[in-house]
Order: sequence, then C-alpha cells, then structure tokens
Amino acid sequence: MDQVHDLTKIDKWFLYKLANIVDTRSKLKAIGNLTSVPQDLLKLAKQQGFSDIQIAQLVNRCGTGDVNKAMVCLGALTKAFSSFWRVWTCPATS
Repeated sequence: MDQVHDLTKIDKWFLYKLANIVDTRSKLKAIGNLTSVPQDLLKLAKQQGFSDIQIAQLVNRCGTGDVNKAMVCLGALTKAFSSFWRVWTCPATS
C-alpha cells in the first residue's frame, strides 16, 4: 500500500477503501452460489456499493432476481442502502 501511495500520491484512506472493496469482491467470487453467502457479507457488499447484478455475476452467475429475493429475505432491501432525497436548496423568495 505504501509503495502505491508513494508512486501515485493517492491518499492512503482511499487506497484502503479500494482494497476493502477488492477483498469483498474476492470473497463473493469464492463462494460459488447465493445460498452459501453469509448474511453479513451480502450486506457489506451492498453497503460498499455492489449492485444486485454485480453480486449475481460474482456469485456463480445466479439470476439478478435471486439476489433481490435474498436481499428481501435478509431484511436489507436495496432501497435501504441507496435512497435519494430531493432537497430544496433555493432560498425563499418574497
């Protein structure tokens, strides 16, 4: 990590975040099927920004619908991790 930081001058915090994402990807790829994925790993992957399609491709090419069903069963709906709110930022006019 230090060598990459010295060569690129990319902040170490960011490099560690990328390393965590790569580690999660490797763990998902090694599992083999969706029913064997631990709940905490699936939730971590969603929190790190993996889409349902990416998880489906990494975990033995199961269907995207299978990932959606698993997320619902875990009580960790995709909407809970990626919700967007519209914020009114314009000042009131008189």
